[in-house]
Amino acid sequence: MARLLDLPVEVLPLILTHILKSHHLTLICLVSHTFLYYARPLLYKRIFIYAWHRQGKTKVIQLFTTLARKPELAALVGVLEMRDFPKALSIEEQDRLMDLCITGLENCINLRSCTWTRDGSLTTPLLKALLSSSTLQEFSLNGHYEGHYDPTLLLQFSRLQKLTIIMPSSDIISLLPAWLGACTETLKSLSLICKASPRLTDEILSSAAESLSSLQRLHLAGCTKITHKGILAVMRVNPSLVSLGLEGLSPTFDMEELSGHCTSHNLTSLLRSLTLTMPSSGNIDKWFNQVLSLVKESPLEEFQIYTVGGDLVTGRALSEDFVARLVGAHSHRLRKFAVQRLRTSMQVIGMICQNCPMLEQLYVVVEDRNWGALGQCLSTASNLRMLHINFPPDTLGEDERPILSESEMLFIAQHCGPRLVQFGASTRVRLVERTAFRDGDGEIHTGMKLVPYESPEIPEQFLVQQA
Repeated sequence: MARLLDLPVEVLPLILTHILKSHHLTLICLVSHTFLYYARPLLYKRIFIYAWHRQGKTKVIQLFTTLARKPELAALVGVLEMRDFPKALSIEEQDRLMDLCITGLENCINLRSCTWTRDGSLTTPLLKALLSSSTLQEFSLNGHYEGHYDPTLLLQFSRLQKLTIIMPSSDIISLLPAWLGACTETLKSLSLICKASPRLTDEILSSAAESLSSLQRLHLAGCTKITHKGILAVMRVNPSLVSLGLEGLSPTFDMEELSGHCTSHNLTSLLRSLTLTMPSSGNIDKWFNQVLSLVKESPLEEFQIYTVGGDLVTGRALSEDFVARLVGAHSHRLRKFAVQRLRTSMQVIGMICQNCPMLEQLYVVVEDRNWGALGQCLSTASNLRMLHINFPPDTLGEDERPILSESEMLFIAQHCGPRLVQFGASTRVRLVERTAFRDGDGEIHTGMKLVPYESPEIPEQFLVQQA
């Protein structure tokens, strides 16, 4: 009987790329020296620490102990996501951990992307250690500055291609124009994520606009003082944006002004991705028309829309007329259609699935529990790879049981096309696994089952930046 060890060693790297859990990769490293050679780089290539991880803070200490003492392993790290960090430590323990972190980061000589978002955990020594990396291209940080670090050090991160700042304080905002100016030649993506913050204004964004001439992706969330004026200031100097996210901005944001100016000056001719929050008041039909005008000449591939706060409970639904016109204009290109906190009728779902042959990702809020009708709608989306279904809060009932059972999830997944690889409902996410089997007559059939999501990365549908 053939064994795994009998396989040609050349196919081993291909097999190992399908192993997602770090625990499994750790066990594979123990098989043999050959397995260790191929599995260890995958184990350390991408490291994720989340607040919900069991014993996450202990893992932080263990991780940086390894990175500090084993520079050959630290050199394998390309992506480091630190979304948790121990704070309830004695002074001696804090000093010891900080020394390990500094040495560990300095040893990560091939670090390409770093996320450090635990509030109050970023310090001046840590920033200096990150500055020692000549390969760092992506940086996501908690901008809630409370004197834990010297903010002027941020100006030295001048080779970034992607920058994300979460909850920036006024000290960080005041440095933003100078920081973006230092990154003018390299910065391709900028995300500023606030929680109803008035600190970032049109004036500040306008003063930084000239430094954003190379920008391709701009995402603003919860910046309640940003209007169409600040966005236009950026787009006038950079008509090459391919992705634009405008979430929870100023109530005085004028979509008509933005749309009219962009249309007359051809500022959205390259726009492939658009994320918007629907206004909570005003003429919604008029707003939908302005959005259609905004992307009329765009090669739109991704569209995401949702409402803020508790609007979903009030019964607001995505306009069928709007979807029909959007799909009519962009059906041959649309790969992603995402709806959050906004009821989506079966007619709308069917319209999207039937008329968008390139559709790969669909996230919707379903009120009608007719799973047969839903399956029939989804069956026409032959290229669908990722599906996520949410439900209005007022349909959940009192018993906390999931609306969709595992068997119902499988029923829906079986109606989808052959390319479906991931399916989620509310907070559950499953991977689609297919197996071949032979029946009693010798005929070969394909079966499907849903298995737990094992990737260390957060599923994309939970990363929608909702202010």
